[in-house]
Amino acid sequence: MNRGELKIAKKATYTVNYTTLIPNGTPAEISYTDKDGAQHTDKYATGGRWEKVIEMPSGTAIKFHVDVTLPKTEPAGRLVTTIKVDNKVVSEQI
Repeated sequence: MNRGELKIAKKATYTVNYTTLIPNGTPAEISYTDKDGAQHTDKYATGGRWEKVIEMPSGTAIKFHVDVTLPKTEPAGRLVTTIKVDNKVVSEQI
């Protein structure tokens, strides 16, 4: 998803907070962009809350992807992903 230029005050760096809530016990592969624009992948085996906070230079593209197979449970398992820039939500998917 490309949101284009964000409606946030311009400055040299921004605090980017990647967060996801994964059903407990559900493994996932989480990819995100770091301050140098490099893509990293974490294998997260336990589920629960995962979070990464990075100081990003202005103009760096932000990418966040969670690959997970949700368990078939009642109520249905769900995945929540959020990206905040300087503590303002710029993307949230439930």
